[in-house]
Amino acid sequence: MLETYEILVIGLMASFILLIFTGYPIAWVLAGVSFWFVVLALWGAEAMEWDTFMLDRWIRFGVIVDRIWSQMQNNVLVALPNFIFMGLMLEKSGVAERLMQAFTRLFGSLQGGLALAVCAIGILLAASTGIVGASVVRGLGFDPVWFVVVFAVMLQTSFLTPPVGFSLFYLKGVAPPQVSTKDIYLGVVPFVAVQLLVVFIIFEFPDLVLWLPREVYGR
Repeated sequence: MLETYEILVIGLMASFILLIFTGYPIAWVLAGVSFWFVVLALWGAEAMEWDTFMLDRWIRFGVIVDRIWSQMQNNVLVALPNFIFMGLMLEKSGVAERLMQAFTRLFGSLQGGLALAVCAIGILLAASTGIVGASVVRGLGFDPVWFVVVFAVMLQTSFLTPPVGFSLFYLKGVAPPQVSTKDIYLGVVPFVAVQLLVVFIIFEFPDLVLWLPREVYGR
């Protein structure tokens, strides 16, 4: 039998997923669902004696707000909006598209040349990975399913690689003061190596990616 707080967490996640499809902005959905489930949990703890784990008094909710505020004052996290701005400028200026075309010409003679181009750009410019390559995939004769899988793996890798590794900045924001950025960079090296190994396997054995779609959709 699930505890009350576990049921609340499941309800929160299910509500968030369902409300995403209503078309409301995700930021408002996430904030609204979280806030109203906090209100529900506190009301249940006070009026119905629900077991809501630590969230049983409004004063504890105030501690959560203070924690969020302390994170907003972290100077490292100021870099994140700048990376998003960089990605937007790369898209609007056309630099990302021209860079993609240049990398495609550079690796075009190699097997999986387009994927290599996406990997290189995705690792270096994670903020712009959403717009590189998508417009030329079909024109160059690559299987879009295979490309999307490679794209997704490299997008995940970009979250772990400097200089635009968002996850690295998240970790720095919550790590103890004695943990330096260099320590975090060195710590993610094995995980990046595993991600690159997966990409190599996808290059050499594309049927691992394409087998299931072919069986399901008859492609």
